[in-house]
Amino acid sequence: MICATNTARAMDLQPATDALGSLPYITALLMSGGSITVGRVEPMDNMAVAADASRVFATLVRQDDESVPALLQRLDAAVRESVRTGALVSDLKGSEFVLSSPSAHPRRKRKR
Repeated sequence: MICATNTARAMDLQPATDALGSLPYITALLMSGGSITVGRVEPMDNMAVAADASRVFATLVRQDDESVPALLQRLDAAVRESVRTGALVSDLKGSEFVLSSPSAHPRRKRKR
């Protein structure tokens, strides 16, 4: 799994002029505190997800013949579309991803 993030507070997303390769919207998302995940996102493999603290921009599934660079290009275009329309761009029709916080319950100590 590839996970990239930046801890800065998320702001308005504009394409970055100093983009990672040719991924200006992913770059802007990362620089404004968002994150991308490429890999397993329970319960599915081969996912690409772009989100920030307040919303999910895109949830894509890598196609059988699609390379990872091509998936990242498609994710960048999906983030651009989501910013333009305000809607989630998703390959998961009929599904909805929501942001959730890690469990607030402390881990139990093992008994020895």
